[in-house]
Amino acid sequence: MKRLYYKLYLALLVVLAVSVGAAILASRLLVQESGTVPRHLGRFANVAARNLPEDPVARQRALEQSASELALHLALFGADGAPIATTAPEIVLDELPTRPDWLRTPVGWGIVAPLTDGRFFVMVPTDDSGRHKSQQFLIALLALVVVVGMGAYPLSRKLTRQLEVVTAGMTRLGGGDLTTRVPVVGKDEVADLARGFNDAAERIERLVSAERRVIANASHELRSPLARIRLALELARDLPGGPGPGSNSDPRREILDGATRDVLELDALVEDLLMGARLGARGAERSTVPIDLRVLVADLYAGPLDAIGDVSLRVDERAIRRAVRNLIDNADQHAGGDVHVRLAGTESAVTIEVSDRGPGVSDADRERVFEPFVGSGNGLGLSLVKEVALAHGGAVDYRPRDGGGATFTLTLSRMVAAV
Repeated sequence: MKRLYYKLYLALLVVLAVSVGAAILASRLLVQESGTVPRHLGRFANVAARNLPEDPVARQRALEQSASELALHLALFGADGAPIATTAPEIVLDELPTRPDWLRTPVGWGIVAPLTDGRFFVMVPTDDSGRHKSQQFLIALLALVVVVGMGAYPLSRKLTRQLEVVTAGMTRLGGGDLTTRVPVVGKDEVADLARGFNDAAERIERLVSAERRVIANASHELRSPLARIRLALELARDLPGGPGPGSNSDPRREILDGATRDVLELDALVEDLLMGARLGARGAERSTVPIDLRVLVADLYAGPLDAIGDVSLRVDERAIRRAVRNLIDNADQHAGGDVHVRLAGTESAVTIEVSDRGPGVSDADRERVFEPFVGSGNGLGLSLVKEVALAHGGAVDYRPRDGGGATFTLTLSRMVAAV
């Protein structure tokens, strides 16, 4: 996989390789293989020094003539480094070399060669080639800077352009366009960022859409019991008190009882809405100490209760209590009291099973049973159970019960961290 740091590292290696190559080329231009050239010139220096006359005047004249013909500054030094004859008085020997080597002088770079008789011979070009070589070196460095700059720009621009696309997508998403997605290019960290943004945008769009559906459905569901309560109160106001002739029933009492049920239904719906909003905003608020779910369920259910293993764990007690109540109410509504609850604890989780002998769930509704206002009589019951399960790192599922009916299983993780 071509990760971003691989690309940057490869670019660094390429720049380093080019720099080393340029440095080697420049050094060759400047010194022309410093180990080989001085040896050849050293032999030439010995031959040239042997052919110089012994007479100082004649020697100086011969040295000047040779320097003019060879376009060189020439200098002959004694064994102690003192000048014997020279065409460039500026040339001095601060150190006495033991082998042919390069020498920097006021008139340029040259060669100093120890002679076999102990003296030293210095040769410095007079054509100013050293200065030209320096200029070539500077030009080579400038060309290197231009090449590296031109090569690095497209890469950096490509990376920043992708980041700009992601930034623009974030701006559009923050402005309310929940359908915003950005293209995913490549397989590096920037592509991972774009892919993560798309996943987050999709989840946000899904959550907001679900919230809008819940609000719309809740508004619709709230209207029905409110309308019934209003009608019931109007009828109760107009009806005479007491039982009717030949009847043991009180019409006004029946209407008020119906209104009371509607109020309870509204209360349950509002409680589920508030609980769902709290879980969505803060997640599960797990207790600081383990809670015995056997005791919690027994407070809500008086029927047969089986418990296997350790069923104590740290949970959001209010949320779990509401989820279990919704499961039991849902089973009571469809089974007419034939309900069975079973708890089981494992090393990693605790499960709460609520079974009934009702009609079960049709195949067409199995995928939608945990959607708001689909799977239970009070609108949000089973959808809230799913939210509680997810907030505890668990899940809820449905399966047909053997012999007829339905079984809903709420699984709660023992992980302490809320999700």
